[in-house]
Amino acid sequence: MKVNVTEEPAWKRVLAIEVEPEIVDREKEAVIEAFRKKLNLPGFRKGKVPKDLARKYLGRDLEGEVLQRVIPKVLQEAFLEKDLRPIGDPAIGDLEFEEGRPLSFTATVEIAPQIEITGYKGLAVTREVAEVEDETVTPRWTLFASSAPPSRKPTGPLGSGTSSMWPTSS
Repeated sequence: MKVNVTEEPAWKRVLAIEVEPEIVDREKEAVIEAFRKKLNLPGFRKGKVPKDLARKYLGRDLEGEVLQRVIPKVLQEAFLEKDLRPIGDPAIGDLEFEEGRPLSFTATVEIAPQIEITGYKGLAVTREVAEVEDETVTPRWTLFASSAPPSRKPTGPLGSGTSSMWPTSS
């Protein structure tokens, strides 16, 4: 697999990828084999259809299925190889896919920006401590206490599923 990376703006990369025909053929055979196992044609037992007949039955859908399997795998390898962290799905373009030739395409992807933070070491930070006075707290506390429902001492034994916060010793 060949990967060339072109840097557009600082946050965008264009990857030109070329995949060897052997990898594509291996994936194509895997697709045909998986399809053969599910294919049920008259005159053949399920899963026993010849490869050539399965390939003919798949037709143009075979190419689409192979591309759906190969492109994500190749992109993951390319991202790891080039140490890229994409922020979304890549846009695929310039796709060239012919029998016996390398698969080639471009993938345009936005990446996480490289941010270097400097100048923060040695900064002095002062912590402000808020002073709370009784004149500020007392009216709020009185309002809070008066809005709470009145508390009642339990009159009988507590049943199952109930609880009490009253002290039990007298």
